[in-house]
Amino acid sequence: AVAKSTIQAMRDDDDEEAFVEKWLEKYVSNFKSDIMPWTYLPIGRDIQSLIDGWDVERPDMTLIADLIDGVRKIFDEDSDAKDILAAVGAFANMFGIPLKNVIRDTWGFITTIKLANSGEEATKAGIGIAIREGWKGEEISNKQQLYEAIINGDQEQLARVKARYKDKDKLKSAIRSAFKEHYIKGDLDYDSAIRYLVEHCDMDEDDAYWKIQEWDYEIENGKDAEYAKYNDFYTAVETGKNIKAVIKEYTDNGVEASTLASQITSHFKPLYKEMSNYERASIKGYLLNAYALLGYDRAKKSKDIDNWLKED
Repeated sequence: AVAKSTIQAMRDDDDEEAFVEKWLEKYVSNFKSDIMPWTYLPIGRDIQSLIDGWDVERPDMTLIADLIDGVRKIFDEDSDAKDILAAVGAFANMFGIPLKNVIRDTWGFITTIKLANSGEEATKAGIGIAIREGWKGEEISNKQQLYEAIINGDQEQLARVKARYKDKDKLKSAIRSAFKEHYIKGDLDYDSAIRYLVEHCDMDEDDAYWKIQEWDYEIENGKDAEYAKYNDFYTAVETGKNIKAVIKEYTDNGVEASTLASQITSHFKPLYKEMSNYERASIKGYLLNAYALLGYDRAKKSKDIDNWLKED
């Protein structure tokens, strides 16, 4: 396992892990596999592979599958030099030329040297992640690593993972997505979620509050439910229920009274024009109550509502 892991780590062209971390990940995985006694029996390793969730493929079909996959990748919009080299290597393998192995080993060797020269060093968190990945056989995403570094207050690991993102917007999106995922799962409480959004996503407390409201809406109504920030306000205006409390919630969390008034106009005006006279008579009072609570003159707003019917 030690010898095998050394070669595998050198072949690994992932530039987001130090060599020690790559080696540890491979070693833990190999050790876990090799320690099982039945893997040394005929077909035992294939059975263990099936148990671990891997497919056991025929070598001849693997060659063809590699070639087809390589050619397909060349025509992808985001194909690069590595995809072309992989396709060339797969084509050479069809004729018994181990070019693919040579390319893989050369590329891995170059990556290892590059990492050594760039000063990429193993960290405590990185070593822990490598061991977990090796044991579980699953890669821990950068998003999850960001979350763990923030939760654990590991500034060294946080800076390291952040450096992998060249686009600041994508970085913020990844952090926000990680917070959402763990908040919905119940791993992150409300106060912590607010604090982390403010500290790491360039939000003020009002923005963070409404983001949490959006997540809570998803928890209550399902992932596919369409959230709108002012839905509660529209419902309160339309029914006349809890209108004071709802207005207070919005204004206490950064929404101006003038903005709420504009929302009344933009949302209810087209609906009002399509209503029957009976429906208009029923809802007009609620609209005027809402305008009045927002500080507007009731009589003036009554005329404005009447004028909605005169507009195209």
